[in-house]
Amino acid sequence: MKFLQLGLGERFEYEGAVYTKSSPMLATRDGDGGSRAIARSADVLPLGRDVPTTPARSGSELQRFHAQVRELVAALPIADPALHDQTLTQIDRLYREIADDV
Repeated sequence: MKFLQLGLGERFEYEGAVYTKSSPMLATRDGDGGSRAIARSADVLPLGRDVPTTPARSGSELQRFHAQVRELVAALPIADPALHDQTLTQIDRLYREIADDV
């Protein structure tokens, strides 16, 4: 979750410390009360509430999707075979990264 998505007063963990959001860009550290500016785009872990998550796709769904993408790329009228191979290699790399998360 992004810092921007937290409500004022919500507790969260960031870079190994626990904070409470005190303004749109500031947080107060639990324990010593020190303030810290935190980027609105910073990834934080909210504490004390359920975080909505997107259900993971099954491995078989992901494999079918990957096969369909490869078929679509293979059907593209790409004149340069090296560019075609490079595109498929990039797709395969992305697939492996996504598959590691499933």
